[in-house]
Amino acid sequence: MKYNILYAKDNAFLQPDIVSKSIKSNTSKVGEIEITSPDNAFIELNNDPRKYIKYPLPRFVGHTSMSVGDVLEANDKYYVCKSFGWEEIKK
Repeated sequence: MKYNILYAKDNAFLQPDIVSKSIKSNTSKVGEIEITSPDNAFIELNNDPRKYIKYPLPRFVGHTSMSVGDVLEANDKYYVCKSFGWEEIKK
């Protein structure tokens, strides 16, 4: 499945509850990844994010590997990275 990679902006970094309330205003698209699941995307984006991230990063995004509060989007569904696992947010 193809996922859009949306990283939390600095004001919402490591704060998945803030991101979940307003994904569009608290994230920026930084790339895309074709992979089987959010869990596998997390692993891949922490091993070598340069393969999937478009540089330079958007303003207010200060991290390069997938972290808590970052989002994957596919088929009008959003998956917010939590401390343990993912929370699905429907559009």
